[in-house]
Amino acid sequence: MKLLLSAVFASLILMSTVGAQGKFQEMDKDSLLTTLKQETIDTNKVKIYLVLHNKFRLSEFLKARSYADSAYLLAKDIRWQKGIAKSALELGTSFSLTGEADKAVDFLNESLKASESLGDSRTEANAYMTLGNIEYDKGNYAEALPNYYKCFDKFKETDYYPGMSAALIWVGIIYQYGQQDYEKAIETYKDADKYAIIGSSDLNRSYIVSNLADIYHEIKEYDSAIAYSEKSIEIKTKFKDTRGLSNTFNNLANVYYDIENFEKALEYYDKSFELRKSISDSTGIATSFVNLGKVEYARKNYQKSIDYSNQGLAIASRIDHKEAIREAYEFLSLAFEKQGDYRSSLAAYKEYKTISDTLFNTESEKILAELNTKYDTEKKENKIAMQASEIARQESANQRNVAMIIALIVAAISLVVVIILIRSRSRKKEQLLIQENELKVRDAQMSATINSQEKERSRFAKDLHDGFGQMISVLNLNLKSLNDDKEKSHEVFENSSKVLEEMYTELKSICFNLMPQTLIQHGIGPAISEFANRINASGRIHVAIDLFGLEQRLPELVEISLYRITQEWVNNILKYSDATTITIQITKDGAELTLLIEDNGMGFDKYLLINGKGNGWSNINSRVNLVKGEIDLDSLPNRKGNTLVAELSLDKSSINQVHVIE
Repeated sequence: MKLLLSAVFASLILMSTVGAQGKFQEMDKDSLLTTLKQETIDTNKVKIYLVLHNKFRLSEFLKARSYADSAYLLAKDIRWQKGIAKSALELGTSFSLTGEADKAVDFLNESLKASESLGDSRTEANAYMTLGNIEYDKGNYAEALPNYYKCFDKFKETDYYPGMSAALIWVGIIYQYGQQDYEKAIETYKDADKYAIIGSSDLNRSYIVSNLADIYHEIKEYDSAIAYSEKSIEIKTKFKDTRGLSNTFNNLANVYYDIENFEKALEYYDKSFELRKSISDSTGIATSFVNLGKVEYARKNYQKSIDYSNQGLAIASRIDHKEAIREAYEFLSLAFEKQGDYRSSLAAYKEYKTISDTLFNTESEKILAELNTKYDTEKKENKIAMQASEIARQESANQRNVAMIIALIVAAISLVVVIILIRSRSRKKEQLLIQENELKVRDAQMSATINSQEKERSRFAKDLHDGFGQMISVLNLNLKSLNDDKEKSHEVFENSSKVLEEMYTELKSICFNLMPQTLIQHGIGPAISEFANRINASGRIHVAIDLFGLEQRLPELVEISLYRITQEWVNNILKYSDATTITIQITKDGAELTLLIEDNGMGFDKYLLINGKGNGWSNINSRVNLVKGEIDLDSLPNRKGNTLVAELSLDKSSINQVHVIE
């Protein structure tokens, strides 16, 4: 019933938003319920497409984009604003990484519009960050910086520290590469690192390490630059961050190039190039071609240098990547000169000089240097102006209201007593209703918990009686037989030993069902894998496991709740479904955690399960409520396939303070 009411409420909001209220009012009850069920299925599909996008977003851009595109088209079709906001953001980010800036900006602006209407600050922040990245790749540092500050402010609204850290990293990058102000860049990276530590964002820390490596490279402390780069490679490899890894390989190659170890430089440029091709990173591919041309020039392979530089120039010109264009013309000029083609060398040098003046003219540097001060000053001035305006407005309002207050004060005194009495009675009634509802919820949870415990005790007693009782009787008979026939002592000993081994195996099985040691010692990932392996060993059904972002342990209550929800639902499938495959997926993205369980069994009427008298669904709901999560079930009669989705947020600190009694 709770799920049905949620679906009805969400659909009513959707009706009013799209102006289709009249259509729904004309529907009969059955048609309305069918429509609401379909909307719930569609929104779940959008969520699943986005989960799959997140799985591949760091390693396979085009595959990730296809899932984001499916999510976007479905969200647009059902006019679900939250789905539009998130899927348009992912598409905008994907197009920005493949150099299709115009498409990227269109999708990002659509995401901003949808997320602003919802008050979704995090999605807004990510859109501003990607808009900043697009301007940065074009060399428009003065246009990029305000977007990064807006990104920081939006993340700050929800105290999302990994996002605040990422925004400051990009501000530091502009200080580092746009102004060559390494002292200011290092100071900004330190602030970014503080937020990364608070937000437990190791991936952000790897980017900070990479950028510090570049700074040490620029100030010619090459040993430190290599050490920081290797540390960054270690972290990014752990996170399978293909794009970040390709950039670090490229930067490490730059260090080896500057110390004239050209073979080592070529090795890392090639590694970076292969990774960038694998993810269709147009900006990175253009840079790689230019860098390969640079190292071939240093190795005196001038024709190769020209070929690579021309390929890089073609891609960079298409996507307007000014820095790569500038470097391509620089090495074309040098290589043509070495070949004696002075006309081509001069033409390339003129293009190099023009683009250099565009990137580094005095006016741009002045704008960039003043922009930070202007931005901070503008915020302070706006705040002061708003405060002054508020004070003036308040004074004016006070003067107008004095006369009215005097006239109304006598009448107000006579009404105060009546209002106080009415409000007092109303509050008492509200408090009684709240207390009654809290007691009902508490009683329901206690009842479900007690029923679950009694069920476990009953099963535990049955296992001990049926298993251990029989084995102890057999062991007792074996030992008594020693009195009757001592010559068979060796045979009795062998039989008794086998019985003891069976008792130990039975005891391990009982202990696993009560509380797996793997869950206590190693966490949810290994425990779910062990649970799946036990089921797979039967050969009757196959359970597949997908785990993402679980490198660190979760809070104890979350791990136990996820395990019990999975155990309860999978056992339900084994008992009542004809499924042959089950997929269990747990995804952690920042503070968001999603449990997805799918099977290929025949569907059923989920409302019979939700409103039924069994304890299974009540136990699952109790577990979800304990961790402040939400649960949804997708199943229809006469249709193959069932999906259970549980979502929770780890930044709700109350989940860390609940004591769990199993």
